[in-house]
Amino acid sequence: MPYVSTLKEASHNRKDPSVYARALIKLDSFNMCPLRDPIRSFVQLAESSDVDMVIVDGKTLVEEGRVLGFDEEKNFEDLQKSMNKICDRISENDRLGRTIEDLMASTIKKWEE
Repeated sequence: MPYVSTLKEASHNRKDPSVYARALIKLDSFNMCPLRDPIRSFVQLAESSDVDMVIVDGKTLVEEGRVLGFDEEKNFEDLQKSMNKICDRISENDRLGRTIEDLMASTIKKWEE
């Protein structure tokens, strides 16, 4: 798989110029097409799935596209719980007392157990 290494170990940290960063970007994804200038394509076209590895100041933060030390499953569950709480309270803050279903009806029928 072809890669491009961005930042070329040059410091882009204005607060601490001694910190260096490097990212390995996948070049053979549909997101990166058409590929003429890899850096411009990365900035304008790339998505998170195109980032394979990120190293900052010698510490690997992303490996094989996954943020190390970040529990995606737990964070997804926490985000969903927070969203459910917000949706449950919509009618309290709507001047007409409308629910989330009144304001934004689901496009699929709810699963009934």
